[in-house]
Amino acid sequence: MAQRFVRDDSSVKESVLDMIVNIDPIENYLVSNLQRVSANDEFHFVPRDTLRTPSLTAAVEGADPTYDGNDPTRAMNVEHIISVGFDVTDSEQATDRYGSPEDRVAYETEKALKDWANFAEFAVLRSTVVTGNNSTARQMDGLKACLTIDTSQSGVSLSETILNDYLQNVWNEGSDVDLILAPMKLKRRISGFSGDGTKFYNQEDRRLVLPIEIYESDASGKPVKLVAHRYMQQSGDTNFDILGVEMEHFATAWLREPKVRPLAKTGDAERRQVIGEFTLECRSDLAGFIGRAHL
Repeated sequence: MAQRFVRDDSSVKESVLDMIVNIDPIENYLVSNLQRVSANDEFHFVPRDTLRTPSLTAAVEGADPTYDGNDPTRAMNVEHIISVGFDVTDSEQATDRYGSPEDRVAYETEKALKDWANFAEFAVLRSTVVTGNNSTARQMDGLKACLTIDTSQSGVSLSETILNDYLQNVWNEGSDVDLILAPMKLKRRISGFSGDGTKFYNQEDRRLVLPIEIYESDASGKPVKLVAHRYMQQSGDTNFDILGVEMEHFATAWLREPKVRPLAKTGDAERRQVIGEFTLECRSDLAGFIGRAHL
């Protein structure tokens, strides 16, 4: 049973850490590492084209060619607005608190920017497209929604053979996976594979970010970074998904870079908004895979 200690001398000062502790993670691997391009409209298009299917061909001497080419198509994604608002009353700004900086507005601004970054990363990975209207917010198609090499494993345990099959499926389409995102459970399993794939740590990346493993497989023409990502698995998901892409075929397209905007003061408080607008530029829906519902 918990006991409460009471001092006889009420004049004794409390022992309180003069610092606010917040260990909530910031997850921004994709937003930080994907290419960044500019957008100039709420709807962002990517032209795509394909080559003819290779086959055995031979032309008759002097004959006219066959005109069987195809025209480019284009894929669309929508610009996604993320807004984080906060206010600080004049009383809060004037009050002295444990661990509170002298400028409470600056402290809340820094926190809101971190929140914005987390929301942006979550959208890039997990959002599904909504075109929106005057009462419904636009949403982008994130990575998990835009890839068409999509396999549901219905509770099958991820094995090295299955992982290499995923890599081969992308290779068959003309791309080479160089990044795998996995929840920590599946990343640890891949780290324990003892088959033909070679795994080693990139020491330079370890100094800069979280420890990153490199997985080399004969099913991909490039070394593959293996990154644990918190948003690959969320409450309500069925088991565990794994995703791989060739990064050069994806980018973030920015209509408005995030900025802090002071809002009109209508009462006894300072109000601010962190706002930005961007989308995922998926240059090829075949340049990656997603394997769903693994154990």
